[in-house]
Amino acid sequence: MATKKKILISAFVVICLILNSNTLSQNFWQQTNGPYGGIVSSFAFDSSINRLYCFAGNGLYYTTDLGQQWNKFDVPFVSPVFFTVLSNGTYFLSQSDDQGIYRSTNCGLNWTHITNGIPSWVWFSYLAFSDVGFIFAGSNDGVYRSADNGSNWNVVLDMPYSTRTLAVNHKGFVFVGLDLHGLFRSTNDGTNWSLLAFPNTSIYGFAFDSLDYLYAGMDSKIYRSTDDGNTWELVAEDLRQAQQHLAEITGEFTSDDLLGKIFSSFCIGK
Repeated sequence: MATKKKILISAFVVICLILNSNTLSQNFWQQTNGPYGGIVSSFAFDSSINRLYCFAGNGLYYTTDLGQQWNKFDVPFVSPVFFTVLSNGTYFLSQSDDQGIYRSTNCGLNWTHITNGIPSWVWFSYLAFSDVGFIFAGSNDGVYRSADNGSNWNVVLDMPYSTRTLAVNHKGFVFVGLDLHGLFRSTNDGTNWSLLAFPNTSIYGFAFDSLDYLYAGMDSKIYRSTDDGNTWELVAEDLRQAQQHLAEITGEFTSDDLLGKIFSSFCIGK
């Protein structure tokens, strides 16, 4: 009985969020004119030249007119794990099971494969950046850091577990979610780390809101911390079952609709 009550409360809260914003009656999406030919796997935006990039099929595409026209670069990459543009105009990407990281300093025309300080069995899955110039990379074998725009790397969290998510807040604190090993934090640019919460648990995503509160998503639950990860409160649970109740009450309502609404006002990572 108590479980059903919690599910109904979760459903009620999400319904209130949705109805208050009128998202059920509005369509904010429209299809762009391409690119075509495969799955779109990664997006990145370079504000300095007003280019939106994406990987689709076997190529890197960009548009400067909101998707009306797309231009293609022929690059030796297929469906990278991530593709990121730094504020200084440097591009990074990583491929699954491919050592190290790739970097471009000329808007994606040419790429350099960087492996300095990265063992042959390590590939990067997440990047996060601090305001003081450090780049942090989550990998299949701990967390690495670069202080020279990605030219050289060293391991700062030496643990044989895959990184599920990685983020840096406005104070420069680094947060890492490891596969089945909880949430770690560093307050000194990766020099020292502490296990904060959720041991033996996988954290699948971090998000910051406008107050810099940290949200952590895991199986069917979302937790929030208002003190940089020192303490946590449960803010949503039983999301799959809540989704079923939403469908019964409001009609067709998918998990993408649910999670999209919950995280629509958050800043993911940094």
